[in-house]
Amino acid sequence: MHILDDNPEELLLLAQLVKKLGFSAVCHSNGDEFLRRFDECATGCLILEMKMAGGQSISVLEALAKRRIIPPIIISTRNADVPSVVRAYQLACPVAFFQSRSRSEIALLEAIQSAMARDDEQRAEYARRQDLERRLQQLTQPETDVLHLLLQGADHTTISTELEVSRRTVENRRAKIMKKLGASCFPELVRIALDAGYKMRP
Repeated sequence: MHILDDNPEELLLLAQLVKKLGFSAVCHSNGDEFLRRFDECATGCLILEMKMAGGQSISVLEALAKRRIIPPIIISTRNADVPSVVRAYQLACPVAFFQSRSRSEIALLEAIQSAMARDDEQRAEYARRQDLERRLQQLTQPETDVLHLLLQGADHTTISTELEVSRRTVENRRAKIMKKLGASCFPELVRIALDAGYKMRP
């Protein structure tokens, strides 16, 4: 996991507490440093101080929000204001929020465990979507043309006329689409295509 706090004393205290709870942590005292060192392929969560100098905390959250995987966030802050907390929830939906002075070991342990569980879930979902994207890319252009019309609600006869091919050809292409995308029925085909990031044509 990562800890980001520009207060050296608090950073050390958090690192010691996290180690006591049985976890290892990489410590950062600067938002830019964290973003340079953070590898979104690595598992874990981020314990973030919301009141770092120069609005670094919000800048970090804004940068993370643009990435495909956002590490689960635990906010542990000295004195956060309402607008910054609201913005944090908009950007990253933190797992937990603590005032530093009232933070307990048990509550932090539970927050870390919840964050790790969320990280596992979102990485599994990310891997699933990547697999679906790869399947979608395996479609030939003629198959993609059929998929587009199917998702628009066109029946086989309409697709046959639109693409100027036989109905049997449409049926064969649909069967190949279903096989390549791993769909057993039309509703599942729609869900898979959308989950894979298929962009509907105008």
